[in-house]
Amino acid sequence: MVKVLILWSGGVDSTALLKWHLEQTNCEVHAHHVKLLNRGGMVNKQLNAINNIEPMLQKIKSFKFTQSVQYASVLGDVFISLVDGMRIAYQEEYDEVAVGFTKSDNDTEDSPKNLKTLYTMVDACNENDVYTDHQIKLTTPFKKFTKEKCWNLLGKEIQEKVWWCREEEICGECFQCKEMKKITF
Repeated sequence: MVKVLILWSGGVDSTALLKWHLEQTNCEVHAHHVKLLNRGGMVNKQLNAINNIEPMLQKIKSFKFTQSVQYASVLGDVFISLVDGMRIAYQEEYDEVAVGFTKSDNDTEDSPKNLKTLYTMVDACNENDVYTDHQIKLTTPFKKFTKEKCWNLLGKEIQEKVWWCREEEICGECFQCKEMKKITF
């Protein structure tokens, strides 16, 4: 059985990814949330979403859920989360680390570079690990999915609990808000 670690923020994409794995695969699933302490109101949105959604998803299929704490730095959130996720994946000998990267994300200016950097980080970890020969694969099963497809996978009950805007209140101006405005309004 494939063992997969899903980096879960409680947002639309990562929640859809987790739900999809629970419903559509036979993988052993471990969802991990990295609580980024210096991200203002975003951390509260994430924790609120996760605390409300996790029990709903556990009803689909039981999965392991863990959290860790980090401080965001000049690296983006996903990079910090990936480093923490790789630590866990090596420790538990998982086969894959999955991130909720979508086609909609790929349409932004920095995203192709960001995705390439994620793969480079995993390759570097696999090449430089002197403690084990275990290799971990980065997967992005939703890279051809639109934000709308992810949204529709969630179902109404979960849709009411996820977050998408990184600001304390929904700003309506960021990339995520503009994408969600097309779908929800």
